[in-house]
Amino acid sequence: GASPDPDGRTTRATASWIDTEVVVVPSSIKPGESVRAHITLRPNSRLQAHWNNENEPVTLWVDVSDGWKTDRRLVTAPLGDQPETTETRSIELELKAPDDAQGTVRVSTYLLYYVCEGADGTCLYLRQDVPIDITIKQ
Repeated sequence: GASPDPDGRTTRATASWIDTEVVVVPSSIKPGESVRAHITLRPNSRLQAHWNNENEPVTLWVDVSDGWKTDRRLVTAPLGDQPETTETRSIELELKAPDDAQGTVRVSTYLLYYVCEGADGTCLYLRQDVPIDITIKQ
């Protein structure tokens, strides 16, 4: 598939509406090996942020380059079962290092999501970068 926001026109998230946590398993790999990246998304309760489930689902685009491969470039997280929800969402993907990978490599990904603020707050469609750092052991 093609990048959903190739020209970067979507508004960037300036506030931390959605807190992201990235865990890479295993924590380091040899060149040519694969990792699973687990990305956890939590609406920020301090901002009373919540998901808007009446629009497109949360989408993650993986910008693989330099010989890296992934099982899916476009990954979606399931929608909640109510119009507005605050549950934690998870996205998983696999990344395979090229045979000449070395050092710590940052794979660029970004989220696109609808998020709303407060009980009657504005709903926004935002883009948020989520870098995935992978350590290559020689």
